Amino acid sequence: MALSKAEKLVAIGLDSQTATRLADAGWTVAKLKRAKTPELDALGISQEVRKSLTRPPIPSDILFKVLNDSKRICCICHDPNQPIIVHHIEEWHTSRDHAKENLAVICPNDHVRVHTTSLLSQNLTPDIVRKHKADWEERVRISNAKAIIGLTRVEGANWDYVNLTRVFRHANQLNINLRAMPNFNRLLAKNLITPAGDVHPSIYSPAAPRLSMYQCGLEEGRMLYEYTSGTLEALAEKLGLVDISRASSYSELRALAEDGTLVFIQAPFYFRKDSNSDAGPGQLRTGYTKIGGVRIEFVFDGWESTSVSANSQRLSGRKVESVLGLVSGSNQTSNPPTLQISCLGIGSSFEQIHVRPTPAIGRPLYYAEEENYDEEETLASEDDQSDPQETEH
Repeated sequence: MALSKAEKLVAIGLDSQTATRLADAGWTVAKLKRAKTPELDALGISQEVRKSLTRPPIPSDILFKVLNDSKRICCICHDPNQPIIVHHIEEWHTSRDHAKENLAVICPNDHVRVHTTSLLSQNLTPDIVRKHKADWEERVRISNAKAIIGLTRVEGANWDYVNLTRVFRHANQLNINLRAMPNFNRLLAKNLITPAGDVHPSIYSPAAPRLSMYQCGLEEGRMLYEYTSGTLEALAEKLGLVDISRASSYSELRALAEDGTLVFIQAPFYFRKDSNSDAGPGQLRTGYTKIGGVRIEFVFDGWESTSVSANSQRLSGRKVESVLGLVSGSNQTSNPPTLQISCLGIGSSFEQIHVRPTPAIGRPLYYAEEENYDEEETLASEDDQSDPQETEH
């Protein structure tokens, strides 16, 4: 994982402001280690940092994870205008521990408080710092989720797919109040959901074959969409999420996305049919993209697409989509390395927060790599036609 020159200096104990100043002046960790005392004095390098020059730096993947989880903001005062220090909760000279659990992002002012005992105010003991760290990192994850969910409020944005089994299972585990979701009572009265809030089993056994489960009537389909997408968004806000759209390597992805983490990816995705079924449950498909040289993939059932056009058009071929999913595994030794996710939702026409400026000629460039795939991975036919009776939600 490639760290900036300033981040490498942060890894040895410098605050971010000083690290940036020294990096801009051409200083590196190696140069600081060779510098004489007068030079270090002139640079304003503290005795504490001088001692840290002799220790191994914080590993790059751990540093990246710690900085990202805190949004590079002090976990105690939450002041975004303050420089930061990566602090060892149990001091390095006794713990020799660079684990992410032992590292907290704090500002220089609070760093002084950590090393000061006061009779007039609460001392920042290791246990209190750990609590601040945990509370702040959870707030960051939840704020990330709320920001992403906010992208669905723009004109034309739509959830094209919701993994109902996974979404409702996790909603129940997290005690999300499904009765507070849109249209609960109306759907219950129409026998489209169960009293527990799950989609009614009859939806999965339609009298006539349907391309999408939401083709259960004009009003009913709209209500069901609002209910399922509302539950998905409530789940995302409850879990919190990590945006991995701009990760640049496998190690960076794995630092951000441990197994079980809810991640967000906005990128050009390819959708391939894996079954011959065109109606009812079992319309299996694979979605995949490449980010930082890593193939990110998942399997889903087109039956749970939220409309016919989502099924036949937006989730077919190459489309820019926004995906929510739980990391379920990885393989670094495959070619290319892979990251598997259990997809919870796929959305289209979200505000494109990861699109670079449009060049003078040609289409927009995306942060995700647009690498060529083997011919056998060519995509599902784009000749599918939408049902003229389909209703968008």
